[in-house]
Amino acid sequence: MKTQKNVLNILLIGFAVLLTNCSNNANSVPGSLTLKASSFASSQLSKAPSVLASDITITSAVVQIQNLVIEENTGEGLQSNNENNNNNDGSDGIEGLKGEDGGDLTLTGPYVLDIFSGSALIDNVSLHVGTYKKVDFSFVPGTGNTHSITIGGNYNKNGVAVPFTLIADLSSSIQLPLAGTGLTITAGTASSISIVFDINLWIKNLDFTTAVVKDNVITISPTENKAIYDVFVSALSTNIDVEKE
Repeated sequence: MKTQKNVLNILLIGFAVLLTNCSNNANSVPGSLTLKASSFASSQLSKAPSVLASDITITSAVVQIQNLVIEENTGEGLQSNNENNNNNDGSDGIEGLKGEDGGDLTLTGPYVLDIFSGSALIDNVSLHVGTYKKVDFSFVPGTGNTHSITIGGNYNKNGVAVPFTLIADLSSSIQLPLAGTGLTITAGTASSISIVFDINLWIKNLDFTTAVVKDNVITISPTENKAIYDVFVSALSTNIDVEKE
């Protein structure tokens, strides 16, 4: 009888171990995440930035970011692997995992994002099970011919189209909380988020009537038409968001 009890106990322990292993194996299966950049919020699908107003037309828009971190705070994240080093110039993919729970995903970049058409792919990654609450990134600082943000277009001045270029050289970091309960990654499922750089709201309050035209071009930068540039920078961080798709 004692022998039967021992055998039964061994079987129960083995069954418990098997269930634990199955559970661990299920949690170790990653989900996939597509990261995008967009020039307008999903609620503004009819307001792509090509024509901003009757006197402003956008013809190009490029944003450069780096050190993108997706923060996981449930303690479930274990490890993340880059699935696809995309075609963004200079993308180095994942640098490593940070944070006490070891679940944060860091993408060093830099990522050159052409968002004129409305959206651009940042990366496709594998992400382990967990709830992710925040997305952080920094702009690529301006050096030489590289700029954090470059927007081109035309200003209709008294019936004449005057080309303009807006150049922003920034060193700021942006922190974007994921709305609601955050982004929950479950095993084997696909998710998508988009960082929204709302060009319409960046540009719409700029007073081009005060712009100095030089060689038939308007340049807005830290050194030229600085008053207009300062208005642009003040609108920048409050009009960047992240959306779950």
